[in-house]
Amino acid sequence: MKMIDEAVSSYAQGIWDSLPSNIKPLINQANYDLYFGPVEEGFEMNQDGDTYPGFAKALDLISEALPNIHDVYVDGLCGEVIESEPEAYFDEELQEWIEPEEYYLVESKDILKALLGKELYQYI
Repeated sequence: MKMIDEAVSSYAQGIWDSLPSNIKPLINQANYDLYFGPVEEGFEMNQDGDTYPGFAKALDLISEALPNIHDVYVDGLCGEVIESEPEAYFDEELQEWIEPEEYYLVESKDILKALLGKELYQYI
């Protein structure tokens, strides 16, 4: 569903934006290493002089820098990401329990996939 994909992408972008600046090129280089590697340790990754520590060390640094990524829910009506499972509530006016509708579970692995890439997320 397009709305869910867009919500996950936007949520992952928010995580990306909050990552330390030295981790973003590391993720890019680890992806490159994974697809086209191996890339030697000490390879200069960017104009800032940051060097690539090798795939295994890069994975460790990326893992340490990532926040706790967990399952979330997406409201199928508006595309809002909700951090915890929606719960039923009692409507005083109607005098009945209202069950949440059209919420979709997005697993943490899908968020990692959107953040790190289709292959790299499996190593984290």
